[in-house]
Amino acid sequence: MLNISIQINLNSNLNVVSAELERAIEATLETIGLYVSSEAKVRTPVDTGLLRSSIHHIVDLQKKKVEVGTNVSYAEIIEVGSSTRTPQPYLVPAVEENIQNINRLAKSTFEQFGQ
Repeated sequence: MLNISIQINLNSNLNVVSAELERAIEATLETIGLYVSSEAKVRTPVDTGLLRSSIHHIVDLQKKKVEVGTNVSYAEIIEVGSSTRTPQPYLVPAVEENIQNINRLAKSTFEQFGQ
């Protein structure tokens, strides 16, 4: 009698794929953060330059998000105005006026990892 034994070893690449996906997400968020920060800086009204130079972004990979903002105390008054000050928005328009560009940039950055 003839017996044939076949053993198949499957190796999962799940860890590799997962790590690559995380890198792609991080690169995409970083790219978006840089872009929106730059757009916000261009729109920021300048007196001393402190507000403009304080605009930065932070990538939170755990929450899969990027935040663009500033820690300057008067930033919100400039953005939304007050009872005595006309608004001079710079952060919201940096996003709203660039939605298509942000989407293209995100897609292009993310796709670089799929090749």
